[in-house]
Amino acid sequence: MRNFNTALVLCATIGLGLLLGCATEYPSNLPVSQTHDSIERHTLSDVTLSAPAPAPALPAPVLSAPATNSPKVKSLITLGKDEDLANLIGNAPGVVLVDFYATWCGPCVKQGKVLHGLADFASQKNASIIKVDVDQHEKLASLFDVSALPTLMLIKDGKVVDRQRGLANETRVTELLSR
Repeated sequence: MRNFNTALVLCATIGLGLLLGCATEYPSNLPVSQTHDSIERHTLSDVTLSAPAPAPALPAPVLSAPATNSPKVKSLITLGKDEDLANLIGNAPGVVLVDFYATWCGPCVKQGKVLHGLADFASQKNASIIKVDVDQHEKLASLFDVSALPTLMLIKDGKVVDRQRGLANETRVTELLSR
């Protein structure tokens, strides 16, 4: 009986932690190209990372959509279920900050508030913010090797030039949008 009670308390604690958003690791039931060990290693090492590691260029098909002239581009967009990320990036006038998030992720909700608060700043900098729900866009999350939530990626001239895993404060986001 004692082992059962201990197990019950442990399960309740883990469940409460997930509910409160204490766990930011990408859920294992979604397709991720890395093993669990490498996910933990990347997540922990990125917390103290002072300079971003060079990121590989995005695969050409992802960002090959032709740019069209659009009179007014919104600075903060949530990618719809049937929308094309490449098209949105191709139509963006400047740098694009892509936020990979999930609705069930507590830190992602906080990150969303920071991004919404900086929408006007992004517009002034001719930058765009695109929010991508990993539960609706599992293939994109896998393609971009998203292993922790939230993950921000700065795209400039069709290439990922910076990556932030975990919650980014307002100062860090303004730094990214100013590049």
